[in-house]
Amino acid sequence: MGSLYAHDILCSPAFDVSISYSMAHLTMWTYKALIKPIAPSNNLANVRAQEPSRTCQSCAAVVPDRRKAINDLIKIDYKRVDLYPDFPELKASAKAGCGLCRLIRKTIREKWAIRPMEEWGVGPLREKEGLWDELLKASWDRKVKIHNLSFSLKKVPSAMPMSSDTRATTEKDDYQGMVVFFGLEFGPVTLLSSPDGAGLYGEIGQVLGFKVYDSQGARAFSSDWDRLMSL
Repeated sequence: MGSLYAHDILCSPAFDVSISYSMAHLTMWTYKALIKPIAPSNNLANVRAQEPSRTCQSCAAVVPDRRKAINDLIKIDYKRVDLYPDFPELKASAKAGCGLCRLIRKTIREKWAIRPMEEWGVGPLREKEGLWDELLKASWDRKVKIHNLSFSLKKVPSAMPMSSDTRATTEKDDYQGMVVFFGLEFGPVTLLSSPDGAGLYGEIGQVLGFKVYDSQGARAFSSDWDRLMSL
């Protein structure tokens, strides 16, 4: 009975989850993880298969307000800190229904180390260079920050005359073009430093980009398009 009970526990999904969680915490992580891809998860949710039921509090701020555009760039006040390699906070939020958390987590995990992270102003992290030997051997707390979110605008000249109503609306809303791109940066929170607290390396990170469809911008020209099609 004893060995049968042990077998049941060892084969249960709950035991698999606890072992996976324990192993993540017991593993000696180093900054070398920054240049190694994350192994794919078999049960990772497909972003297209599940419709988000709600947006989490953090992602609710991710809205392109054209009135805040500077040089065709809308910066978003957003910063998240999560733990490599499973990103449990993003995962929990995604399971609760936040589609953006699901997309960010899925993309970071898939793109991790496919293209090297960079020490900004120096270059991509590479073992062969020898510049980051001390960094890649040092222990790492696995904290990853996700920040510097922004939307890019593109001027879209209209080939047709705008109606007075559309022109008034776009001028009132300070319309500056179509939102065509969404970007963010991620990288380690903690930077390696010497015993006296001096930083040994600069900021390290990587940029991700997503093409977006701007339904609001498209609607700004819809009345003119409909009028043209009816002629």
